[in-house]
Amino acid sequence: MHEKLHNRDNEKRIAQGCADKWGLTMTEAPPFCVVDGCFFKDEKPYAFFEVKKRSYRLSRLADVWIDKKKLNKAFAGASESGIGLVLLFEFEDGVFFCPVKEWPKYETKQGGPAKKRDAHDVDELFLIPQSNWQKV
Repeated sequence: MHEKLHNRDNEKRIAQGCADKWGLTMTEAPPFCVVDGCFFKDEKPYAFFEVKKRSYRLSRLADVWIDKKKLNKAFAGASESGIGLVLLFEFEDGVFFCPVKEWPKYETKQGGPAKKRDAHDVDELFLIPQSNWQKV
């Protein structure tokens, strides 16, 4: 719930790099929004985005996890708005994106941040297969 300033700085850097590469503009969402911001194409909303930074290599994973409630809410908002949703993750081996084009139906598991070791910080997580990710 408490996002640190350096996390928002990383999210902005990652999203801005993708926007520049794809010829889009972007705006950040206010704190505590479900998504981190929105990409625009020719000044029209194009896709909401969610950004994460991970301290490992995507090439070493079978899948990538994200909170199920968060992704469902983000996709519902994008669908209602008639625009896309894209996940942007920076791993040690680069920045990757995963467009979410239909209601998420990924395999799930129960889990949470391992480094916190907080038994109460456990949620249902979507497992997004590595094959769904493309390098930016």
